[in-house]
Amino acid sequence: MGTRTFDFTELFGSLFGNGERMGGGVELTMLTCGKCGTPFAIESKFYRHLCNSGDTFFCPNGHPRAFVEGEVDKLKKQLAQEAKRRERLETSLRDQREENERLVRSRSAVKGQVTKLRNKIANGICPCCDQFFPDLHSHMSVAHPEFETTEPEATKEETER
Repeated sequence: MGTRTFDFTELFGSLFGNGERMGGGVELTMLTCGKCGTPFAIESKFYRHLCNSGDTFFCPNGHPRAFVEGEVDKLKKQLAQEAKRRERLETSLRDQREENERLVRSRSAVKGQVTKLRNKIANGICPCCDQFFPDLHSHMSVAHPEFETTEPEATKEETER
């Protein structure tokens, strides 16, 4: 396919007299029929219309031809795909933000419980039976030996504060 500008006064001057009725040149696009292989030309403006619309046209031997998907259709399809992709990404981002907020709230709640237990222990109150003992360490080793006494490792965030 190629686009050429033809001056009809040169091509068909003898048919139309002096050619003054035709005016300037007309831009044509060369095509070849995919069915019979016949080369032919159509006006470039009409060619662009066919590309965009996907309308059916005919070769000189009468074979129906069409551009399967017009340029406008391709762009509309691409736009719809991008809109769906954007919607999926926005949904994913919203879900990630909600999950992040949930985790922050959960971490805050756990931190509060740890602080509550530390305060109880610091005041000599057993975290298992909520009773006061002046010597909490010996009470824990005798009454609650299954209770873990090792301190958890400090997280990187806690050591930076």
